[in-house]
Amino acid sequence: MKKLIYIALCLGLILLAACSKGGSGSRSLGQTEARVQGKVIALDQNMADVKKAIGEELSCETAPSCMYEGEDKTFLYDGFQILTYPNGEEDFVASIDILSDKVEIASGVKVGDTVETAKEKMQEGELSETEFFLTYNYDDHGLTFYITNGVITEIELFQ
Repeated sequence: MKKLIYIALCLGLILLAACSKGGSGSRSLGQTEARVQGKVIALDQNMADVKKAIGEELSCETAPSCMYEGEDKTFLYDGFQILTYPNGEEDFVASIDILSDKVEIASGVKVGDTVETAKEKMQEGELSETEFFLTYNYDDHGLTFYITNGVITEIELFQ
């Protein structure tokens, strides 16, 4: 009986290791990062590091978090906004909403590009497409292009 329990535990650990998120293979460039003023901001990045890199926000709104203890925060910058989630005393990037061509995702797609340009540059992920949205879904995050008349009007990186 002890041998069966030991084997079951070993198999469970192997399955957990196989299913865990890998560091380099789970996310590709352009799917979780945006470039602002030559600086990279990414999903799950500590907001204190973002502020050090790109400066203080224009404004910040807070609301009680429905998933975590503490407050979710929305930091508004020129041309984009960042929504964070709390983890202890720190805030981490949950989504990046790009509203102008001043910011691009790391693969080079930006507001004002065509849907065709986005499809050429974003070649992986599970794609779902409508007239108004082009969404790439990955294991633990996603990327949505908002579309008007075939042109990208907004880009959202999210968890």
